[in-house]
Amino acid sequence: MWTIATFVAANSDFIETTTAAINSNAGYSVRQIAMMQKIKEYQTKYYNFLILMQLPFYALATSMVYKKFCYNFAEHLTLQTFTTAQSTVISTLLMLSIFITGRTTGTMISLMGFVTTSFQIFAFMQFFKEKSVNGFFKALVANIIGILLFILFIAVFVIIYGITS
Repeated sequence: MWTIATFVAANSDFIETTTAAINSNAGYSVRQIAMMQKIKEYQTKYYNFLILMQLPFYALATSMVYKKFCYNFAEHLTLQTFTTAQSTVISTLLMLSIFITGRTTGTMISLMGFVTTSFQIFAFMQFFKEKSVNGFFKALVANIIGILLFILFIAVFVIIYGITS
């Protein structure tokens, strides 16, 4: 499935449109724009690798938030692999609709993020058997922490890459 997702992401304007939506009216320097262009090229070329790189960060987040369940890191990693694979299926279907219609909009990208995040929250609530408002917020916090940890990792990597190149 990741191969199909990578194919669709590489052959549609998904990453370019997402980047353009984020960067609109940002006022970046020439060097920052060049760095973002390089990042966009890596995102397109290594889309499936970036998805796999997220897994340990999400697993770390769920292991922190759901500490009382006494699952080890490998079990959290397995949960993340499952939920990420399912989210990839959902994202791929939405990207295919973008690819087929040729209409890439910020609304569709936002919808994709909302749907995949909602699925992950639902999966966490089901897996940890916390089907309450508290369970919803724990799942949401786990998702946000996972995203922030991954973004922090990427930011540190980009800074180190920018300094050494």
